[in-house]
Amino acid sequence: MAALTRRRFVVALALGTPVAAWPGRVAARTERQNGLDRFVVPGVPCNDDPRATPRVEAGPEFRPGAPKRLSLVERGVAGTRLVLTGVVAGLRCGTIAGARVDFWQADPQGRLDAEGFRFRGHQLTGSDGSYRLETLVPGSVGGRAPRIGIRIEVPNRMQWSSLIFLPDHPANAADPAFKRELTMTVRSTNPVQSAIFNVTLDL
Repeated sequence: MAALTRRRFVVALALGTPVAAWPGRVAARTERQNGLDRFVVPGVPCNDDPRATPRVEAGPEFRPGAPKRLSLVERGVAGTRLVLTGVVAGLRCGTIAGARVDFWQADPQGRLDAEGFRFRGHQLTGSDGSYRLETLVPGSVGGRAPRIGIRIEVPNRMQWSSLIFLPDHPANAADPAFKRELTMTVRSTNPVQSAIFNVTLDL
């Protein structure tokens, strides 16, 4: 049987066709069995072509213990404001609430704090699996493409990390860590740069 995409689901509803075989129902049962029902928000339709967001090991640039905060903007540091939003979801058709999301980055001048928690912080995804980070556009460190590090922990289930890159930056092509799938989508640039980066985990 072909996968039931959102379009087929809408058609089934219009025709009065039973939807008990909708993959999301099967996913929900699986989530209850493996304990993910604590985090997954029910009733979110499947993507037509779900693929997990590429993983990149955090390495030594990640420092545990960053404070909980929604803004990484430091007093007295000049730069372009960036508001990054997104949703953390699993492949089995559910957004994940209460996941810990750590962010870290260089400041606009390309300085990465290796001792303290400057431009570092964490937050928990909301009841709809969303996050919202206020920061400044990062600078380049050691000639690499500017990026924001991200690490997600779903308690007792998964620890995942990756990188978020700026679109169309000239340093992207020469950075071996760069992947097109890890590029944020910029929605607006005036007066504040606004961008989206959604994460799909293999859960």
